[in-house]
Amino acid sequence: MADISVNYLGLTLKNPLIVGSCGLTGSLENIKQMEKNGAAAVVLKSIFEEEILVETENKIKEAKKDSLIYSELSETLDYVDLHTKEENLKNHLKLIRDAKKETLIPIIASINCVTDSEWTDFAVKIQEAGADALELNLFLNPTNTLDKDPEKSAIKIIKKVLKTVSIPVAVKMSN
Repeated sequence: MADISVNYLGLTLKNPLIVGSCGLTGSLENIKQMEKNGAAAVVLKSIFEEEILVETENKIKEAKKDSLIYSELSETLDYVDLHTKEENLKNHLKLIRDAKKETLIPIIASINCVTDSEWTDFAVKIQEAGADALELNLFLNPTNTLDKDPEKSAIKIIKKVLKTVSIPVAVKMSN
């Protein structure tokens, strides 16, 4: 049989079949099935900081609506914010650890953040969970009037992440 192995991000893959980030790559059972069906690597479903922020906002709205004592709400809101972020990230990190335990293929995590600090925070935690590589899912919003130079901002994020982690990093950009 012909050798069709390839090198991607410094990872040697048995073939060039990499399953891209999508809803299907968000479950351990699917990842195991993908490996069984010949996938050489999997890019996990992206974790979106923006989705976490929306979920947090929804939980805060519920807390405000259900709060009998509004003055105590401030501490509750801080807790909801922190808990929602940590819970989402914890689940994602568990998927990485479980996929690494139960498969032999490289597991590539994918993140999309909206705040500068979270890019590096998420990246470090993902590396610590055992991901073989990291995909930065960057979105350059051409309608964002606050960011005068989105390309420069993207390069800044990439450089910060590269200084923070030692695993290979790929960049996916869209607008």
